[in-house]
Amino acid sequence: IVRDNAVGALSRLVLGFGAELPLDSILPAIVASLPLKEDKDENIPAIRCLMKATHDERSRGHMAALVAPTLSVLARLLRAQLLGDEAAHEAHAFLAWLASQGAQQLEALVKSLPPDEQEALSAGLNAPSVLV
Repeated sequence: IVRDNAVGALSRLVLGFGAELPLDSILPAIVASLPLKEDKDENIPAIRCLMKATHDERSRGHMAALVAPTLSVLARLLRAQLLGDEAAHEAHAFLAWLASQGAQQLEALVKSLPPDEQEALSAGLNAPSVLV
């Protein structure tokens, strides 16, 4: 549980301070830790942190190589219903935003994932969303 709380705390730091932090080492560590299993509520700030880092132009470069594993984690969280309604809506909006940035690239990334993760993301892309 301590590890999960540490990932959640680190994610909150990224949410608060973003590009001011050494994201090149922090973001891969967060992605590699997910999904969290002991304190499942800490998945929410962690995935929000990764979505925000992908959105933010100042940190987007750090996320380029992490988009596929982030999508995999997001799919597992959505499939297991570990995000709650608000964060799930944010995730759906994030997927829609990714599609607007490059639908073909997103489709290729999704197709590279296992079938159950593809299904979860496809459902997320077709779900109603709100702006992040």
